[in-house]
Amino acid sequence: MKQTCRLSVRVCQQRKVTRLAGLILLLGCIIGVFSVPTVFAKKMSDQQALAKNIADLNSTDLNTVSRAAALLGASADIRAVEPLVEALKNNDSMIQYSVSAALQKLGTLSVPAMIARLDSDNTEFVALLVENLGQIGDSQAVTPLCQLLSPKASYKVRMAVVKALGDIRDPLAIKSLIAVMKDKFSAERHLAMEPLVKIGASALEPLLAELKNDDPDVVRIAVAALVKIGDPRATESLIDVFKTTDSNAIRISLAAALGKIGDKKAIPALLAALNDEIPVVRKMAAASLAKIGKPAVNELVKILKNGDSPALRKSAASVLGKIGDVQAVAPLIAALEDFDIKVRINAAHALGQLYDESAVLPLIKLLHNYSPTLSKAAAKALVSLDDKAIPHLLNQLERDAANPNEPYKSALTANVLARTCTTAVEPLIELVHKADNATLHTLIADALAQIGKPVVEPLISELRQSNLAFRSPWENILARIGLPALAPVIELMESPDELQRRAAIAILGDMWEESAEAPLINALADWKNRKLAARGLNAMEWQPKFASERVHYYLATGQERTVLDDWKVNKQILLLDFKSGDMLRTEYAIQAFLRLGQENMTAEMIKIMKEEESRIIAQAFFECGDEPLRQAALKFMKR
Repeated sequence: MKQTCRLSVRVCQQRKVTRLAGLILLLGCIIGVFSVPTVFAKKMSDQQALAKNIADLNSTDLNTVSRAAALLGASADIRAVEPLVEALKNNDSMIQYSVSAALQKLGTLSVPAMIARLDSDNTEFVALLVENLGQIGDSQAVTPLCQLLSPKASYKVRMAVVKALGDIRDPLAIKSLIAVMKDKFSAERHLAMEPLVKIGASALEPLLAELKNDDPDVVRIAVAALVKIGDPRATESLIDVFKTTDSNAIRISLAAALGKIGDKKAIPALLAALNDEIPVVRKMAAASLAKIGKPAVNELVKILKNGDSPALRKSAASVLGKIGDVQAVAPLIAALEDFDIKVRINAAHALGQLYDESAVLPLIKLLHNYSPTLSKAAAKALVSLDDKAIPHLLNQLERDAANPNEPYKSALTANVLARTCTTAVEPLIELVHKADNATLHTLIADALAQIGKPVVEPLISELRQSNLAFRSPWENILARIGLPALAPVIELMESPDELQRRAAIAILGDMWEESAEAPLINALADWKNRKLAARGLNAMEWQPKFASERVHYYLATGQERTVLDDWKVNKQILLLDFKSGDMLRTEYAIQAFLRLGQENMTAEMIKIMKEEESRIIAQAFFECGDEPLRQAALKFMKR
């Protein structure tokens, strides 16, 4: 009974499943019926869009064409290729750019169609096809492109093909590119090098084979390509050619190339080339040894010490300086005593490059050599040693100053210090403070003046010190520097310190610069420094043009009587100074009125102070040295 019930239940469940499956199948059929038109409609829509974009390639509107090309490029539809290739014929560069981008987007789909059109008579069109094939980089284009390298093809197409083959980087192109490189009548033969370099190691053997070519140009191109490829397997072949070739052009090219490769195997050949009869080969060999660097140092030192040829020793010294290895310092110092002057000069230059303090004293000794050429070389090296050399040069300067019998030595030392520029400024200023030798002060002044502009601010700082003495050693130096010192010196004239203003006026007076005239005219109204300002203006042959200038100038040059002759006008000018609100001009006017001794001016000045309630005038009264004015100022301040 139980089994019968279970069987009935199972049959009922199966019937339900069957009904459900039927319903699902029916629903699928209904959906299918409705979806077939949708898919068909979408397919029709895509075809219509493709057709529309293809048609838009012929539009006269550039934006429409560009948009259509972009959409076709993104479509990945092979049917877009032929219309796009045809559109490349358009002469508009913007359209050519858009269409090329689309073809490159389609990639390998577009390659066969472009290859098929390479036989066109339209040179511009073919060049664009070649460029696009290169950008896509598909190897199936290599053989058709190589066929375009025939002499019959236009220069523009051949140029495009050479570049495209480099972009594709397929070894199949090597033979054709080598042929272009060997073509004496090919304008693009030198351009074949870059594609070969891009192809890389596969081009090594064919390029090595061309090192034996009779055409020096072919060898030079092959050498340049091998150097750029940078495969160490090429080094020995290049060295062999360098040793055996009779062509100077090839030797020059190889001498430079071996340095770019940087293989130490080339050192013996390059060392031998330092004695080559061709100057350019020697120069290139030296430069290459410098690039190889430290591995060449020991052999170069041996040549410097024991080389039979002065020219060889000279070259060795020069290369050691360029390499910059410290183990060369001692041999180069010894070479400063070489019997050949050119070796000594090159050794000095090399020591300047090595920046080692142990070379300073030997170079100072050479600086004082009787030979101007050697002295000049030593000076240049010492300048290069800069802060390493300065302490020793300062000591030497002190010794030179103490020995007036050989003034040329001290002048040379001072000149080197001057040429170190900024680095020597502070040490030279410090030496002035501690030295009491007048000759030494003169030498330092010469050096600082020669340095010029970098000296200005440090010396202005010295002039701003509170313990400044009149006619300090810095004034003459700043005056000699001239125009670069003008603005800072004029700024110093605004100082409240009388001695600092006096120093600035003295400097401007000694400059004889046209721009110093106006500040000196203003300084005529500085009572304590007026005579110094007038002296500077007199040296410049200046003459007053305006009434105010005349009053100030007459008072500065002791012509009080002339001022009094026209007192009514001149009094008003001085009253303007008195009421100016500028302490310096107010003090000037007070002293002028007191000096001129006119009656009632004391009372009039006191009256003005009270009426204008001027504390500046009161302060000036208090410090002017006149007791009645001082008392009046005290009463005014106590109010």
